[in-house]
Amino acid sequence: MSNLTMRDTLASEAYETLSTTERRRTLKVEQAKEYSGFAAYPDTCRAIMEHLPTDIWDRYTAKQLGEIMHIAHTAYIAGRNEKAAN
Repeated sequence: MSNLTMRDTLASEAYETLSTTERRRTLKVEQAKEYSGFAAYPDTCRAIMEHLPTDIWDRYTAKQLGEIMHIAHTAYIAGRNEKAAN
């Protein structure tokens, strides 16, 4: 995983208009996407994140969240493949 920084994730205009909390949250989300292995697939990331509880972002690190996202996707694919096989 590349070491993402605020500068990598936010344009200067966004950096100036967002609060510190919002900037940190944005960076954490982008880092979690990188750790999950799905950063190149924004629709997949969005779909996975829609099913995660909102308070999860405050309880886990970006690396842990990326692992959770990857596990959730793996479980979804396994279930879809099992359903297709039946």
